[in-house]
This record gives sequence, C-alpha cells and structure tokens, in this order.
Amino acid sequence: MCPNPLPVLKQLACFVALLAVSSGSLMADDEIYAAFQDPAPEMRPFARWWWNGSRVNAEETIRQLDVMKEAGIMGVEINTIGMPDYLGSIDLSAYPALEWLGAEWTEVVLQTVAAAKQRDMTADIIVGSGWPFGGEFLGPDEQTQRVRLARLTLEGPATYRTTVEEIWQESFLWGFNRKRQRELRTPTRLDLKFLRLVSENHGVEGFSPGDEWVGRQAGDGSVVVEVPQGRHFLYIGFHEVGFTEVKRGAPGADGPVVDHYNGEAVRRYLNRMSDRFEKMSGKRMGDLFRATFVDSLELDHANWTNDLEQQFLERRGYTVDPYLPFILDIEQESQPMHAGFREVVERARYDFVRTLIELFEERFLKTYVDWAADNGLKARIQAYGREMHPLHGSMVATLPEGETWIWLNRDDDRRVWVQSTVVNKYAASGAHLSGKRTVSFEAMTNAVPVFRATLNDFKHAMDLSFLDGLNHPILHGWNYFPEEVPYPGWVQFGSYLNEKNPFWPHFRKFSDYVGRIGTLLRNSDYVAQVAVLSPRGEEWARDYMLYQPFPEVWEPWYQYYLPQALQKIGFGVDHVSERVLQAARFAEGKLVYNDRPYELLVVQDVEALEEETARAILRFHQAGGKIVFIGDRPAQSHGLKDFAERDQRVAETMSVVNGPNVMQLVAPFKDVELLIPGPRGKPVDDSVLIHCAEQIRASFGMDLPVRVLNPDPHVSQIQHQLDDGRSVFFFSNRDTIEERHVKVRFAQTGSMPVVWDPATGARKRLPMDNNECVVYLAAMGSLVVVMEDPETATLLEVLSPMADPQGEHIIQFEDQWELAFTSAADGESFSRKLPVLADLSLRRGDGEVASFGGTVVYRNTFDYVPEKEYPGTVWMDLGQANGTVSLKLNGRPVGTSWYGHHRFAVGDFLLPGKNTLEATVTTVLANDIKAMSQQSSQRRWAWWYNEIPMGLEGPVKLLY
Repeated sequence: MCPNPLPVLKQLACFVALLAVSSGSLMADDEIYAAFQDPAPEMRPFARWWWNGSRVNAEETIRQLDVMKEAGIMGVEINTIGMPDYLGSIDLSAYPALEWLGAEWTEVVLQTVAAAKQRDMTADIIVGSGWPFGGEFLGPDEQTQRVRLARLTLEGPATYRTTVEEIWQESFLWGFNRKRQRELRTPTRLDLKFLRLVSENHGVEGFSPGDEWVGRQAGDGSVVVEVPQGRHFLYIGFHEVGFTEVKRGAPGADGPVVDHYNGEAVRRYLNRMSDRFEKMSGKRMGDLFRATFVDSLELDHANWTNDLEQQFLERRGYTVDPYLPFILDIEQESQPMHAGFREVVERARYDFVRTLIELFEERFLKTYVDWAADNGLKARIQAYGREMHPLHGSMVATLPEGETWIWLNRDDDRRVWVQSTVVNKYAASGAHLSGKRTVSFEAMTNAVPVFRATLNDFKHAMDLSFLDGLNHPILHGWNYFPEEVPYPGWVQFGSYLNEKNPFWPHFRKFSDYVGRIGTLLRNSDYVAQVAVLSPRGEEWARDYMLYQPFPEVWEPWYQYYLPQALQKIGFGVDHVSERVLQAARFAEGKLVYNDRPYELLVVQDVEALEEETARAILRFHQAGGKIVFIGDRPAQSHGLKDFAERDQRVAETMSVVNGPNVMQLVAPFKDVELLIPGPRGKPVDDSVLIHCAEQIRASFGMDLPVRVLNPDPHVSQIQHQLDDGRSVFFFSNRDTIEERHVKVRFAQTGSMPVVWDPATGARKRLPMDNNECVVYLAAMGSLVVVMEDPETATLLEVLSPMADPQGEHIIQFEDQWELAFTSAADGESFSRKLPVLADLSLRRGDGEVASFGGTVVYRNTFDYVPEKEYPGTVWMDLGQANGTVSLKLNGRPVGTSWYGHHRFAVGDFLLPGKNTLEATVTTVLANDIKAMSQQSSQRRWAWWYNEIPMGLEGPVKLLY
C-alpha cells in the first residue's frame, strides 16, 4: 500500500501503479516484457512440414497453414519427402506426385509461401528431399564416395582367387561388416583401392604396411592372392562411388547422394535449386524463404573424394596409402599388436579424420553458407554428423541447429522418455562463440513412439533444450495429407501434430510458453564463466569418426555430463576447441573469444594438444586464468609427422602451467560408468559430478551470478543478460513426479528478483533475504527470474507458491463417475459409468473404452466444508491424470493443466455443501491406433507396445 498521508497527485499516481500491477499491464515502458507477454510470431514454434510423396496441392497446404496458425505454430519448414513406405498398395491415383523442382511442384511452393506471408508466418525449405540430398541427375564424379574396409582371415599356404564383384557381394556377410556396414545401393562405380595381406603378427615389431596385391590381378581379370604359410589377414578396400542413396527421397530428388567433399558438385546442386525458383518466381530465394535447411548428415561412412590423397599429402606432409587399411580398421583390439604399431596407426588415423573434417567444412559447409548468402537466405543446418567437428559447424552456419528426441522408456514401455542429445550443448556453444542468439533445433523428434507424445512430454523436452542453449524449436512434425484421406492419414514420423490430436485445442498454451521464453533467450546473451575442452582429438585417433548426436563410444562417459553438473551449481558453460583457444586473447584472468569472456578453463581428459594450443593455455595461465585438468595434463601432440619432437615441446610447455590458479583433479567418478544412458536410456544420476563441480568452485572461491546453495540433480539453470543489463535466470525441474526447491544466492546487488511466469505472462516478486531466495519448482515446473529495479519490483505482488502443504483430504464422491467419450477419429460419442477412477486402458473387457482415443469428460459431486476445516489457500490435486486436463467446478472454468501435477487453486470456486466437478481429459491416440493395427497400415506404429495409460486415475484430494 502507499504510505499515507500523501499529496493528492502522489496518491493518484500510486493508485494507478497498483491498478497496473493488479491488471497485469505494464508498470513502465518495458518493451521486452511486453514482447514476453505477447510473443511475436517468429518467437513461437515452427513445424517441419512433410509434403508426403510430393502429393500436394495449394488449396490443401493453405488450409493446413490456417490450422497451424490458429494453434500458434507460426513458421513452417517445407520438407518434400518420399511417401511413407508402410502404406503398401493403397490407391493414390487421386493425389498425383509432383516432381521436385518441376513446374507444378514449384507453383504449389510459391502459392504456399505467399499464403504464409499473408498470415505473418515464416517459411523455410529443405534443400533437395529427404536426407542427405542428391538426385538421379548427378554424374558419377558428383556422387558420394567411400573406401569401405572388409577383412578376411586366410590360412596358408594357399591361393585365394575371386573377382571384385564376388568378393564385394560376399563382404557384406562377414562379421566385420555386419556390425557397421550395410548395402544401400549398387555403386555406380566399384574398384579395389587396396588388397593388403599381413600376417597375424604384423604389429608385433612396430608398423609395417604389409604386402599389397592390387595391380597383380590374373590375366583373366580375377583377383589372386598367394597366401604364405600361417594365419593371415587380407585387408580389402572397396572404392565405392554412388554407394548410397537419398533416404525417403521424393520424385525428382531421389537417387544417389551428392559428394559432400566436392565443392563444385555441391554448388551445382544448390544452383539448380535457386536457379529454378528465380526462373519461376522472378525473385531471389531469399525473397521467398527465410532460410534453407540441410537435414541430418547421414552419409553412411563417406570418406573419399577424387583428390583426397593429394589433399592429405599437402596438409599432413606424408602419403596416406601405407596406413589406410589400418586407419579404417577400428576393431584392431582383436589382434596382437605392438604399442608402437598402435601409436603410429592412431596418429595417422587422427590425420586422416582431420583432413576429412577440414575438407567437409571448406567444400560442403562453407559452400552451402556462401550459396545461401548469395541468395539472401539464412543457412540453417544440423552441422554435425561424422564428418564435422561438433562445435565448428555451428560457428559457420548462420542458423545453427540441434535436435531433441522422444524415445521409448526402457523401464516402462507404456510411457516415453525425452532426451536433449549430447550435440546440443556443442551447437549452442558454437552459436554463442560466433555471436548468434538464435539456435534452432529439430524439436521432439519422434520416429518410434508416434501417437504417444503429450504436451507434458513436449514441455519436458523443451526445458531440457533451453538448458542446453537451444531456443527456436522446429517441431517434428506436421504430416501433409488431404483432409479427405481416412484417419489417421499419411504419417511419416512425428507426434501427430494436427487438429485430430486430442491435445490440439490446448496447443496454444505450449506455443505461448515457447514464445515467452524464446523472446527472452533470443533477445539476450548467454552468460558463461566456464570453457570446457573435451578430448576430441583422442576420439578421432582411437575411434575414427563417431556419429553425432549419438556417438557409439563415450570416452570418458562424463564428458557430456560434467558441463550439465557445473550448470546445476550455478555456472554457465560453453564447449571450446583447440581452434578457439588458439584464436582467443587473454588478459586480466579472462579467456576472450569474439568478445565472449571465460574465467575458468576445464581441460577434460585431454592427453594430446597441438603445439599452438599448448602455448595458448600457457598464455591464459600467465594472464591469471583459472585452469582445471581432469586426469593427467596433456603431454603429447596430435598426428604422425615428426611427432617425437612435437611431443617434447607440448610436454615442456604444459609443465610450466602450475600454481595456485591450477587444479589437477583425478576423476573420482570413473567407477560409475555403468550409469551411461545411451540414446534410449534414462538420465544419469550426476550427484557425484555435482560434487566435483562444487569442488572446482570452492577451490577457486568463485563468486557466481547465481549460486545454488543446495544443488539438486533434477534442477538446473542458465543465465542470460538483456541488452539493458538486466540478468535473466531460467530454472527448471526435470522431475516428472516430485516438487523440488533450491536455495540460491544472487551476486547482483541493487536489484530484486522478479518471476516472469512463462505459462501466464504475469510477473511477481520473489521474496529475498540477504540476496538469498528459495526457488520452488513443481513437478516439471520452470520459471524465469529477472533482476529488476527495486523501485519497480516492490510494487509487485509477492509470489506465494504452494510449497509443503500443511494437510490434505481425499474427496469422497457421492456416486458413480459419469464419463462422456468423444472420439478424435470421427467425433462420435458414447458414455459409461464407473464406480472408481482407474486407468481406462486396462478395461480390456470393454474394447470401446480400452482402445479409445479422444477426450473424456468426468463428472461427479462431492460435499465441501469451508474455511473452518480448510484455512488459507485451497488446492485441488487430481492425482494421476494421463493427458491435458481442463477443470470446472460448479459450472465455472477453473483452468487447464497441460504438464506436471494437475493441481488447481480452487478456493474461489468451492461452495459450502454440494459441489459439482467436471474434468475434461485428453488421451493419446496410441490405443486407438493399436486396435486398428491388425488390419491396417498403421501396424508399424502400434503392434509392439502395451496399452498406454488413459484418463483420470486420481485420487482427487484437497490440499491446504
């Protein structure tokens, strides 16, 4: 309240201020808060829009744009793709396929893009079709290449005789190849790169290249190898051109994949697309689309191009040929081998991988980015895979991208599990280092539990993604099919985003949530104190090219989890690389790259460095920087040429890095390797890593912008700074069952913490005592704290979360529950009466209910005795409710709960005596699809899982 007495004008001003607070309007000219309350279209989620089979027409695409916009999806990625392969022999003659870049297809695209602009929606478009891009029009020299290794065990003396074709066909049956290779298409061109014979003891006395038999073919063209006495290995290198094809390619863009290591071929392909649009529209592509998109770089082990050997010689200073069979043999552990042989091979392997990564960045990524710029486009790309450094790609792309997945839950196949993949932190770090605020991501990628995702799952995945630094979701996805196609339509992948999904009427709430947090994160800078250098070079040398975002080997397993643990105690963290360290400047205890400062460098199990990197770390140390070495400090160099001399110089440089600002930590957490999750596992319990993070903070006595005083493995945070200097903190609880709370201390003085509620847009003051606050987070809860001017903040209502209720009372209902079912498939309704609440999917004796998909309205009555028995705030907890829930009491809408605990403040809605409860609950469609799957093409999505929980299970209770 305003102090009294006051002059009349001052009293009036105070009254207006209070009125503004109570009505939720702005108290000051705060543009960012206004944008937070009502997010701009570009801040809301976009959708990947699969144009299935390219069987599209503009009338239907425009209708679907309207449906998306109504739900708050304000951008599309036009993604022409092959028809879903499980649909079988259904008659599609009424929906002709349009050829990619053909006149009819291009015209539909142009009409759709024009309609999107009229609706204030953004349009992106994928390059080509499917992934990776290619086409039947590519010449042999433009098609992707690889040298594929096969290894055969032979006993001599013997003569081994075969043909190239026979040995190529047989090689796919050998155990060595079954693990990592598969035949994708018959190569356009096939020949032998090497045919190397070595004895089983070939590595015992150091490196030896073996006996080469290529070029010694018999007169009839057959392959002949004379095997001496004893056991030998025959290393066979197949040079395959055009060996793989576009996955799910649509007509006109299917066929062999383009050679991504051939910059001229890549540019010709891209020009083919931009030239066509310019000819058909008279405009540059940038006048039509915001960005083009390149999807997953799944190149099926492409590792060759026409001039690779020459490039390797020029860049590495020696020829690769003697080492190539052993570089490609990453299963050498099965053979006797001298340590010297292994070291030589691993150093050569590092050089080979580094050469490929350099060529890929120069010839593919930079070619793509330059082409996009020339055409006025943003270059959006998932700039990782096997062929790229996971950090550097996102530094080059103008719109870097990550990906977050929805998987099966291994512990309970009736529920799903979400994962922000390990590459996401790299993609975000690359964006931060290169000055980009927007980081897009393929959001909630769903290729397995289709028809099973809920808005709760979406929020869970979004929060994990925000914490990793992603902030612009491209939802996976929207399947194009004409309105008249029978339910459920043509489903490529994804979480069945369309008006048939029961959660669709509530989707706008998710869009608002994404838009509000995105508004803050995309209009501010990420704040980090820690730079983490991981053992990427060791990985290349030991394991060859691992696949991101799901690397086959995690060594050390915690390399992806330690940054998360550091965040949980209050740090901000970015990944860096040797290239970044070499280009950084150092002063006043800071490592600065592109004006981004870091005060602590964590060198995580790195054994080898380039000489210039070692010197950069020394300069950081001399400038007063803080350094943590986890494991032994680096004492070797990378690569093969002159390595002994380079090793010595690296070791000498690193030996000088000592003193009070240097910490060497012997990782005590290697014993928990069995907790490694894998792509479809469960989150690791990182309590021991949190302890390690706190040990690091305490060792240096670092004062963080926010320090979490009682870290919780389920709670994490990130920090941003707005252009006006205000600090922003995002907190999230990943626990789907329990509330969590953490006590935090804010370093910033002269400001007050204000909670900006991303679910409602309202803001309230967070109680603070001596710069310390308790942040309460409900199950799956999240909140934003903005450090505000005290003069403004003190006018706000104080946030009073429901924490630690004093009591509870389970409601006794008066009669059977009345249930009204409305099917999502056809809108038909039926009713049931149930004596008690229970999982509807388990009512196997009632097939209509157990296989239901849609909305269920629950009605019942109960008695309530007011205030005397329930003082203060009264909440209603609906217990276990599977889906989104809208609650009415006595005919009055109370609210909608779409994530976490289904809990409502009901004090203003309860009446003394008899009360009527009505809860509308959405279900997933999985049980409905499962029931259809025995006689339909939907079997692919549904035959294998148990029934998915449905409906309201309770118990319903009052909390006070």
